Amino acid sequence: MILGVIPARMASTRFPGKPLADIHGRPMLWHVYQRCLEAGCLDLVVIATDDLVIERACADLGMGSIHARNDTGECLDCVAEVAKILPAERYIVIQGDEPLVPPEAIRMMARTVYVPSCGYAECDDPMDGPDSNVPKVVANEEGQAVYLSRSPVPFPKRRIMPMRFQVCVYAMDGEALRAFAGWEPGPVERQEGIGLLRFVERRHPVWMIKVPPGPVSVDTPGDLERARKIMAPPGAPDAA
Repeated sequence: MILGVIPARMASTRFPGKPLADIHGRPMLWHVYQRCLEAGCLDLVVIATDDLVIERACADLGMGSIHARNDTGECLDCVAEVAKILPAERYIVIQGDEPLVPPEAIRMMARTVYVPSCGYAECDDPMDGPDSNVPKVVANEEGQAVYLSRSPVPFPKRRIMPMRFQVCVYAMDGEALRAFAGWEPGPVERQEGIGLLRFVERRHPVWMIKVPPGPVSVDTPGDLERARKIMAPPGAPDAA
């Protein structure tokens, strides 16, 4: 079974209540859930949360959910809890703040033979580099992550390569999730606030897969407004 998991928590430090933020009459989570269904490659999709408000919203909207502890706030720790309850051959993890994630990105991660792995996209705009909400990625020639940072890396002293940005769609299996949850967060992960660094700090291979990016991830209220404009029905006054 290929299981799609959407981790969701209300206690975001940057944007409390973000999963249930309204986008044209539906909570953001509903839109992420629909993108997963549109991908057509997931045998089951569940929203993983330890919040009763989110669970009630899922029930009201007919979305599958599972109660999973998330003591650390790191999405992969939450997914590791799901794996204890729902065994699957592959877990495709889609962040709950990606209402515009391309279904093709989900399909590509479901097809990859590499686990653990995560999506990335390239961008030539140097103005995007300073945005600390979007982790930047450095990978070696084999496609394995060397480092991820909220700072611009590698530093663009010379513009000889595009910057790579993390696209938060992951492919995991039970073994990778058990290993991840069994390790304490290292100092670099705690410093950067990027979960994949838990693998990197222990020299555990994690592959980066190039996927099509969504036009915006919702990290802030300003991002939410951008998403609303992009997703507005044709002809609406606030359509992009």
